[in-house]
Amino acid sequence: MITILKSLEDSKKLNDLESMMYAPQWEDFRCYIAHLLNEKKELQATLNEMDRMLSNTFGYSELKNINPRLSEQLLDATKKYTESIAKNMGNVARADMTGFSVESVKKAMLEIDQLEYKLTTSDWMPDSLFGPSKSKLHDLFSVMFKIEQLDFSHDDQQGRKKTRMADIAQAWIEGKTIQDIAVSFFDGSGSNEISKVYKTIYGKLTNGGTWGLSALSRISGIDFETLSDEQKRQLNLMPAMLYHGVKTEESVLMRMNSVPRSFAEKLGNKFKENVENRNVATARKYLKDLKDSDWDSVTSHSQYLSGRDCKKVWEILSGEAEG
Repeated sequence: MITILKSLEDSKKLNDLESMMYAPQWEDFRCYIAHLLNEKKELQATLNEMDRMLSNTFGYSELKNINPRLSEQLLDATKKYTESIAKNMGNVARADMTGFSVESVKKAMLEIDQLEYKLTTSDWMPDSLFGPSKSKLHDLFSVMFKIEQLDFSHDDQQGRKKTRMADIAQAWIEGKTIQDIAVSFFDGSGSNEISKVYKTIYGKLTNGGTWGLSALSRISGIDFETLSDEQKRQLNLMPAMLYHGVKTEESVLMRMNSVPRSFAEKLGNKFKENVENRNVATARKYLKDLKDSDWDSVTSHSQYLSGRDCKKVWEILSGEAEG
């Protein structure tokens, strides 16, 4: 905080601190203000808590000693910002619910409202969203690319254009390998192309992609009160499917229990066939009880690992390997 304020002072922008509060480097601070305001539900209580919180931080205390005028300016700018967002407590609640700043919430809602087709509940279901036809995933990535917090907007050469990013997400969830994605989207499978795939998937999709889709689903106008339990579960699963690169609930449970992605779908199908009460705990017990022959049945397509080998890999990854 002190570093940011001093840089503003050096660049003679300190008198414009109120507008500088909206700069990207203040995003986390603004998110905290929204969280606090949503928690307190009352402007003056929030301002009092912000004053107390700032006074108790080392950075602010140091700033107050070094430059009292600057500390007062920060408090004043914080107060004015809090007063401005308190005018719409609905957006404050949405910000706290999604982790977005109030500004990102407003931007996202505006972009969603300007989409050619209004999003429906069925559009958000994984089978539709990650399916091959009539998916609204491209539209949603067009929204996410305009949300600076999600950090999608830089370096197009790594496949971050919205259309390609959505296509990569669908390929990833469909079970395509890293090599397949490298060939399809980066014109090769050498170390350079593989590196680009890893950066795209693990640097963008599993972070900004999962966060963005989850957040947009909460502010897209879906009436959660009218959803069935199954619809709610599918909606909640959607970000996990993108994160783990699988397309079924059972596959997600496998991945959450450290099953390699290449075997997660087959094991998930067997788990579904054999276990009625399916959750993280029952999935783990199911995996622990599998015999080598059970693992053989899901690794038959692999030219590198036998069932016994795959079982050993899983035991190591899951912490089940004996000392």
